[in-house]
Amino acid sequence: MAGPIIVSTLVKIVGEKLGSALLKEFSSLWGVKNDLEALESAISTIRDMLDDVEQYFQENKPVYNWLMKLKEVVYDADDLLDKIYLEAEKLEKAKSYGKTSKIGNIISNANPLKPLKFKLVNKIKSINKRLDAIAAEKEKYLLGLDKLIVESRKTIIQKRVTNSIIDKDSILGREDERENIMCQLKQIDGNENVSIISIVGLGGLGKTTLAQQAYNEDELKGHFNLKIWVYVSQDFNIGNIVTAMMDSVSKGECKLQNPSNLAEELHNKYLNGKRFLIVLDDIWNENPEEWKKLKVILKCGAIGSKIIATTRSMKVSQIMESTSTIELKGLSEEMSWTLFEQKAFNKCEREPNSQILKIAKEIVKKCGGVPLALKALGSTMRSKKSFKEWLDTRDSEIWEIDMVSPVMASLRLSYSNFSSQLKECFTYCSILPKGRFFDKEWLINQWIAQTRSMACMEVHKGNEYFEQLVEVSFLQNVYESTYSENVTCNMHDLVHDLAQSIAGQRFLLIKDKDTVSNKVESCKYMSLVNFEGTMKPANIKKVRAVHINGGDPKVMGIISKAQIMRALFFNRIKIDTLPSHISKLIHLRYICISNCELTLIPDDIDALWNLQALYLWWCHKITYLPESIGKLISLRTLELRFSNLKCLPESIGQCRSLQNLIVNSQQIKRICNSMFIQSLNISDCSKLKRASVDVLRQINSIRNINLCDCGNLEEVPVSIGNLVFLECLNLTFCRKLKCLPESIGNLQNLRVMNLQQCQNLEEVPASIGNLVSLEILDLSYCRKLKCLPESIGNLLNLADMNLKCSGIKTLPSSICELSNLVTLNLSVDAKIDLPICLGNMKKLKYLHINSWSRNGMPVGIGKLTDLRVLNSFHVSGENKYASISELEHLNFLSEGLGISGLENVNNPREARHANLNEKKKLDHLKLIWDRADFLNERFGHWFSVLEALQPPSSIKSLDLEWYPGAEYPNWMMLLSVNNTTAFPYLTSLTLSNFEKCSTLPSIAGLPQLKYLKLKRMPYLANYSGHFPLLVELHLSEMPNLEEVTTMKLDTENVYNPAFPRLSELVISGCPKVRIKPHLPPSVVKLTLEKSNEEHLGVEFFNGESSSEICSSSLGIKELTIGEMETQLVLLKQLSSLKKLRIWRYQRNFLPESMRHLRFLRQLDIGDCQGLHVLPEWLGELKSVEDLSIWLTPLTCLPESMKHMSSLRQLSFFNCDGLRVLPEWFGELKFLNNLRIHKTPLTCLPKSMKQLTALEYLGITDCPELEGRCECEKGEDWHLISHIPYVTID
Repeated sequence: MAGPIIVSTLVKIVGEKLGSALLKEFSSLWGVKNDLEALESAISTIRDMLDDVEQYFQENKPVYNWLMKLKEVVYDADDLLDKIYLEAEKLEKAKSYGKTSKIGNIISNANPLKPLKFKLVNKIKSINKRLDAIAAEKEKYLLGLDKLIVESRKTIIQKRVTNSIIDKDSILGREDERENIMCQLKQIDGNENVSIISIVGLGGLGKTTLAQQAYNEDELKGHFNLKIWVYVSQDFNIGNIVTAMMDSVSKGECKLQNPSNLAEELHNKYLNGKRFLIVLDDIWNENPEEWKKLKVILKCGAIGSKIIATTRSMKVSQIMESTSTIELKGLSEEMSWTLFEQKAFNKCEREPNSQILKIAKEIVKKCGGVPLALKALGSTMRSKKSFKEWLDTRDSEIWEIDMVSPVMASLRLSYSNFSSQLKECFTYCSILPKGRFFDKEWLINQWIAQTRSMACMEVHKGNEYFEQLVEVSFLQNVYESTYSENVTCNMHDLVHDLAQSIAGQRFLLIKDKDTVSNKVESCKYMSLVNFEGTMKPANIKKVRAVHINGGDPKVMGIISKAQIMRALFFNRIKIDTLPSHISKLIHLRYICISNCELTLIPDDIDALWNLQALYLWWCHKITYLPESIGKLISLRTLELRFSNLKCLPESIGQCRSLQNLIVNSQQIKRICNSMFIQSLNISDCSKLKRASVDVLRQINSIRNINLCDCGNLEEVPVSIGNLVFLECLNLTFCRKLKCLPESIGNLQNLRVMNLQQCQNLEEVPASIGNLVSLEILDLSYCRKLKCLPESIGNLLNLADMNLKCSGIKTLPSSICELSNLVTLNLSVDAKIDLPICLGNMKKLKYLHINSWSRNGMPVGIGKLTDLRVLNSFHVSGENKYASISELEHLNFLSEGLGISGLENVNNPREARHANLNEKKKLDHLKLIWDRADFLNERFGHWFSVLEALQPPSSIKSLDLEWYPGAEYPNWMMLLSVNNTTAFPYLTSLTLSNFEKCSTLPSIAGLPQLKYLKLKRMPYLANYSGHFPLLVELHLSEMPNLEEVTTMKLDTENVYNPAFPRLSELVISGCPKVRIKPHLPPSVVKLTLEKSNEEHLGVEFFNGESSSEICSSSLGIKELTIGEMETQLVLLKQLSSLKKLRIWRYQRNFLPESMRHLRFLRQLDIGDCQGLHVLPEWLGELKSVEDLSIWLTPLTCLPESMKHMSSLRQLSFFNCDGLRVLPEWFGELKFLNNLRIHKTPLTCLPKSMKQLTALEYLGITDCPELEGRCECEKGEDWHLISHIPYVTID
């Protein structure tokens, strides 16, 4: 039931509207001042009353009914006020547009609005009477409310959406449960084919997350032939479950519809005899007969097959006859406190006093160890500073309410601290689809559409509410795009449940052919998913927001009956034009149309006078907007993503409220002037040139411009200097841009300038020094940019400067004046001298430098004691540069330190002064010598230097290159001895170019080692040991390495795997090596390059004594073969291979063994200089979806390729012999993506018009083809004009 939380929030919002100055002014003119004041008084009385009872509400039927009556009256009052607001705003806009000089003249006795005035007066009086009657019932229903007995809560659980994707950072304190599950998954029990592991626990404890982690474990790769993830939820429908499984295993290609046929196909073709892992997530079914029906289908698996079931009920686990049940409990007090502390207290501030700490730990206990509750409540308490606030939170009566679970209780406490507006915004989130990501601005505009009073407070209020929800983890997984301003996020399912619980009957989800109940009449937010039923007009009369996803287009016909609707979203509805009756929805403020086949927007859209946001997403058939759109004077946001719009209407400039304009279209050539825009995004508009951008000179109010990926933009107009309010300028991937105008220096408010990947940019004007507000400057990958002006030193607010991979050769001396610089990336292409005064930049925390791109470090760098990252410190032999001892006091280094030029360390004492062992925060360390110094034999010296450079115990990644010594220092020989180690956190180790060492240090047994790379160790002959967690092993350029042992004899003379979790193995340039006794069965990704062909012999997979390849080899999913002559005979056996990469293959034909790869999805052929023709049998690889051919002199394509029915993506890169594509090319009917780069095609085949599924065509560096494909002019344009996205560069 929806409690007074809903009602009090709504009452407060109505009260705020009544207090509006605009409403008060017009109430006097309309003669309803006294009536509205009476309404305001009644609302105020009720609001105070609700504040008294809100915290003590229980599910008492009489009280609930009283509240429901009150809610309906308040909603009616809110709707009435919106009507008055609408008329008031019309008159206000008329006055501001100069259509009248005197409002009073409009509201005269002779005015046609007079009947409306009397109608409103009567409605106000009626609402006042209803409110008086309800207020009079207060004592009857609310007397003694605090003594009522708590009744049980009827939980309403709505269907959610889960998948197998795991957030690796989301698990805390579940190590024991994980190891338990992994042990059972790897166990092969001969007594039964299929074992069931149930994970049971309260919602929010991490059952799904734990299942996701097990499902994605690298050590299980190759162990199962098949993995399937199915979300079940309350609706335990065998047909739906089987359909989901078939969609997973057949990748959506199964055309069967009948559930019985699907079950038979699943059983016989995919599951029978296969060792599979199936996850059935969130099972609620307590009917044993239903489970038995499903079990019959699943019990056919091979021995070792597993089912993981997650459920909230122990009874479900018992019904399923689980082999093992893992019952999740709350996190331990220690783990709970750790998580809460991270969220509630700022480490940079002083530690809270003991009283608050004591109260905080009591609050943590109330969370019941639920991670989500701990995060949400901890974030809420972060802003609480006084002892009383903490005490009030601990003692809040909401903890004692038993109508919700402990998780909901803690989440509701966070909710109760929200403002009334924020509560309403959060409740609206109940209409959003579960599990989906959504755009921040998209959501905020819907909030504004629902809450007129928030619109008056500008969008910044919506941003504030968004951030508040993120802070308390009600919104999560926030992602901000690097190249655009888009911010996306989603909601945790439990939080979504909370939103729907609070919304109560205000939200209604109707799916498929569901019957529409009477409850719909009290619904305000309606979601229709594939709805194909019927609905009465009365059902939708009071609905304020409708989301439609798929279903019968006829549902659009009833939309006109939602006369007070504020927001309309519809996706994948088969309509070609908007229904005319939508223009009658005068309260409509928000429209989003996605993935529809609309061809035009009707002229009468101008009737939607109140419309504030219009989104058109993936509507490819819309090429123009009507001129009438200029009459939408309330329009604030216009967004056309991935459209084929050719131009914007001239009338757009009349939209005085328009602030955000987003257009992504390959066809648009010009921008129309709109003087009031604040944010302009016209990214990915390849036809846009300088002349069309010059219109920007008139948009004086603009604050944000995004011209990302406008590939033909050669020049930014001088008039950009007129945009004095501009704060952010994004010109990334404008590859033809050569320079910026001097007028850029006029942008005194510019904070962010992004010029990444402007590869032709040759200079930055000196006027850049005038950008006094600039905080971020990104010039990365501007390879033609050779220098920066001296004026750069004037940017005193600059905090982040990125010059990565730019052409900068010298730095101006003034760079040291950048006293607020925090991040400096100098990983440039050329050799560069660092400024002598670098040590003066005291706020610098992140310094990135290429190890080969500069000389020594400047003296004084040791003063940068706040550095966190110094990826390259080069020790020079010259006295004018800093010695290694300057690292002594850089003890905040944490994320990375690289030291090169160690051959120039003349005294081990200097190395010891670097104090590496005491840098306890350091995670990553790289130590490099110069190979040239091998001629200088000073073994003892090198040994002592490396001994003095012992890393701290906190190190996670260690990389040593070109060590000149023949023996290892003591700390390396003791890396791991007798199950003890000085480096318990080391996960990655690289030893490269150890040209004098014949053995390895004691790396076997490092408890956390997962990644090991050994390169150029010419004297190393054998490699063995036990690596329990190793997942990736690289062995490169070791000509004398003869043996790698993959089995280890234990103390009981039993052989155990030496690499039980190894998933990726790279062997390159090791001509003598043999893997004994066989390849670890866990390997799924294998690379063989420049090595002995015997690697592909039978013994490589299963030992010398075996005559057949073991099933373990079938676990290999990715294979790379490079610079070898083998015929790849064993490809016949790699039936599970999904990806094959062949490069520098030294034959003039592809091996015929490839034709047996029936499940191959991706084929990559590159740099095969003898390969002029592809084989005819290539067309037999019908499962290939992605084919890429590069640096190969192909002259033609085999006709059999037309039978590659799964081919979705095809790429030709640098195929200098391919001049034509055959006419049968049009028969690749499922081709979705075609890329052609530096390939001398002379024309396109006429059959290109038949490629109706083709959505993207990219043509780069193909001069002849580029001319023929020029938009609306080229000879071949008519062949590709139907393709939504065409890039020609």
